[in-house]
Amino acid sequence: MKQYTQSTYGAVFVVINEQDQLVGYGIASMKQVYGQIDEVYVAPEYCSQKMAKHLVNDLMDWFH
Repeated sequence: MKQYTQSTYGAVFVVINEQDQLVGYGIASMKQVYGQIDEVYVAPEYCSQKMAKHLVNDLMDWFH
């Protein structure tokens, strides 16, 4: 998982596999006094590997 980009108000994280193919992403943003996870997507074949959980955890860490 890599943090693709960020600004003061948001971040995009991407998940790539060993062949450098995109398998998921997450977008988070700051809204005045709170953080919000806007989108999370993980390709169906990677759902059993708990990629979404790891992605959400990394997004939550970014808020801190």
